[in-house]
Amino acid sequence: MRKRIAITHVGCAGHYIGAKHCRWHRHTQVGDLYRVSTIGNYLQPGNSSRDTLGGGETDFFETMVFHTGPAQDAESEGCGCHEVLDWCERYGRRYATAQEAQAGHDATVETYAELAQEQITEKGKKRSWKTKK
Repeated sequence: MRKRIAITHVGCAGHYIGAKHCRWHRHTQVGDLYRVSTIGNYLQPGNSSRDTLGGGETDFFETMVFHTGPAQDAESEGCGCHEVLDWCERYGRRYATAQEAQAGHDATVETYAELAQEQITEKGKKRSWKTKK
């Protein structure tokens, strides 16, 4: 039987230095391998209207994926965040609405859960091949 990838939904924003000014966020840890983070509705202090998160006129939300390791993030207070190994995003996408961001986040988690499952299965095959020799 295949080991199922753990999916952990975390309450904090998973990326962006200004995330504390984002009124919308989702953060999902996919196994030990990926952090999927979606943020949006960014309001800079003193502004009454939201700002975009990218170059597009309607880029009010974004999803990014980062490679993580098995260690818990030292600053996470045990919430389930894993340490990011590389802050260069593996994937990124922007959206105009919260509905698009929600669907995009869910689809990205599903994609990376499948990828993580394939990586673990492949790793297990290599390990069992080595032990048979």
